[in-house]
Amino acid sequence: MDNRYDRILKLVSNRVDRVSGKIAKDFKGTTPFDKVKISDSEMLNEYLSIQPEQMQGYAQQYGEEAVEKYVNEMEALKRRKYG
Repeated sequence: MDNRYDRILKLVSNRVDRVSGKIAKDFKGTTPFDKVKISDSEMLNEYLSIQPEQMQGYAQQYGEEAVEKYVNEMEALKRRKYG
C-alpha cells in the first residue's frame, strides 16, 4: 500500500512541478496586476516628499528592514541622478 501511495505522490508532485514551470515560463517578464511602472524621477520625487512621521509609519507597517532597503535604493538613485 505504501508503494502505491509513494508512486501517486511522485506523479502528482511531477505534474505540479511541470504546471508551475509552465506558468512561470508563460508569465516571465510580465507586470503583475495593479502594478504600474513609474519613472525613476517620479520615484525619487515621491521619496523626497516623504515626511519623517510617514517613514515611521511605513516602518511599523512594513518593517524596519523593508524601509531601510527602500531608503538605500532611493539614496543610490539620488546619487546616480544628481551625482
